[in-house]
Amino acid sequence: AFISYVGRFNYDYKGRYLLELGFRNDGSYRYAPGSRWAFFPMGSIGWRLSEEKFLKEKLGFLDNLKIRASYGESGQDAGDPFQYVSGYNLNVGIYEFNDGTTTSGISAPSITNTNLTWYKAKLLDIGFDLSIFKGLFSLEFDLYQRKRSGLLATRVVALPNTFGSQLPQENLNSDLTRGIDITLGHTNKIRNFSYSVKANMNLARTRMEHVERGPFISSMDRWRNQSSGRWNDFTWGYQTNGQFQTTEEIKYAPVQDGELGNSKELPGDYRYVDANGDGIIDDNDRMPLFWSGTPLIHYGFNLEASWKNFDIYALLQGAGMYTVQFSEVYAEVLWSKGANTPAYFYDRWRKEDPYNPNSKWVAGKWPATRLIQDTGAMYKESNIWRRDASYLRLKTLELGYTLPDSILRKSGISNIRFYINGYNLLTFCDSFVKAFDPEKVEGSYSAGMNYPLTKSFNIGFTANF
Repeated sequence: AFISYVGRFNYDYKGRYLLELGFRNDGSYRYAPGSRWAFFPMGSIGWRLSEEKFLKEKLGFLDNLKIRASYGESGQDAGDPFQYVSGYNLNVGIYEFNDGTTTSGISAPSITNTNLTWYKAKLLDIGFDLSIFKGLFSLEFDLYQRKRSGLLATRVVALPNTFGSQLPQENLNSDLTRGIDITLGHTNKIRNFSYSVKANMNLARTRMEHVERGPFISSMDRWRNQSSGRWNDFTWGYQTNGQFQTTEEIKYAPVQDGELGNSKELPGDYRYVDANGDGIIDDNDRMPLFWSGTPLIHYGFNLEASWKNFDIYALLQGAGMYTVQFSEVYAEVLWSKGANTPAYFYDRWRKEDPYNPNSKWVAGKWPATRLIQDTGAMYKESNIWRRDASYLRLKTLELGYTLPDSILRKSGISNIRFYINGYNLLTFCDSFVKAFDPEKVEGSYSAGMNYPLTKSFNIGFTANF
C-alpha cells in the first residue's frame, strides 16, 4: 500500500500579499515501519508591488511587478521492497544428491536493511515578474535550486572474504542542481500592424555533492576519478593532432593501440596526443574535453504578427552546451561489413593504384577504408566522432489570411481563415550533425538506427458559422 495525506492553505489580500502553505505525509510499503513515513512541507509567498499606492501613483507605466519565493520538499520511494524482512532465498540452484531426484537450494539473504527510506529533495525558487507600458515589455526571472539527499548507493568498506553476503543499499549519495530561467516579451501595435515577440532560456547544471566510493590511491587518481563536488555534465576523451601522413610518422609515434602497438595504423589515421608524455596513448591521456549528452541550455522564440487580414506565426527552439557521440553506421567506415555506409566516407585516404600496394597514398578527409578488426585506434572517443550538438531549429511557421467581414456578411459564415504551415523547416547546427537530428538526444548509443528527420506541410482553412 501507498498512502498520502495532503493539505493546502491559501491566503490572498487584495491581490497584493499572497501566501500558500502545504504539506504531504507519505507512507510506503517498501520500508520498515519506523522508516516508511516521510513528511514534505512547502510554502510560497508573493508581493505584488504594482498594487501598492506609492508605486501606482509615481510609476503609472507599471503594469505588474511581483516578487516571489517558494520552498518545498519532495521525495521518492526507491529500492527493492521488503529489505527489512529477514528470511532465506528459496529455489537457489538445482542439486542432485540422489540419482533421479533433484533438490532446490536455499541461501542466506542479504543483510536485513531496516534503515532504508525515502530520498528527499529540497527545492528553492526566487524570482520576479515585470510588465510595463501595457505589455510593451515583460520579464520573468527565476533562480532555482534542488538539493537531493539519500540517493541509493552501496557503502564501500573492506570486508573479510568470510563475510558471506553483500552489503545492502543505503541512503548515502546526494547532488545539487542550480539553474536560471528567463522569459522576455515584447508586444506592440503600429497602426494596422501588431506584433509580439517572446524569448525564453533555461540553464541548469547538476553537481554531485557526495558519491560513495573507496579512498583514492594518488592525486592523479583523485583528479581523474573523483565525482563528489564536481559537475556531472562533462565527458572525457582524447585530443587529436591531425592525421598520420607517412608510415615513418607511424613508426616513431607514441604507441596508441595497446599491445598491438601501431601495427594496424595507416597513413590518414588519427594521431592522438600523448598528454602525460609517457610514450603510450591510454586512459591516462584522456582529458575532460566535451560537454555530456544532455543539454545544459534550452531556449526558444515565439513570433506573432498581423497586418490587416494577414497573420504569421513562427516558433524557433534550440538547445546548447551538449554533444553527441556517433557510432556504428555513422562512424565506422565499413560497419557490418559495409552495410549502408554513408557517402561522406568516400572522401578518404587511398592508394593511387588500388591494385598496387606500393603505390603512393592519396590524401582524403577520412582514414583508409577497412573493416573494424583491421583498424588501430581510429575509433577512440575524440572530437572526430563526438560533436557539438547545439542547434537552433525553425520548428513551426504558419501564414494565414482571414476573409474580410464585408465578404461574409450575407453568407451566414462569421469567419473563414486560410492557412499554410510547415514543421521542421530549417536547422542550424554542426554540419556533420545536421544530416541527422540534434534534437533527438540519443546518448552514447547514437548508432544511426533512427528514422530520418522529416519536414511536413499543411494547407487548409477554418470556418465558423
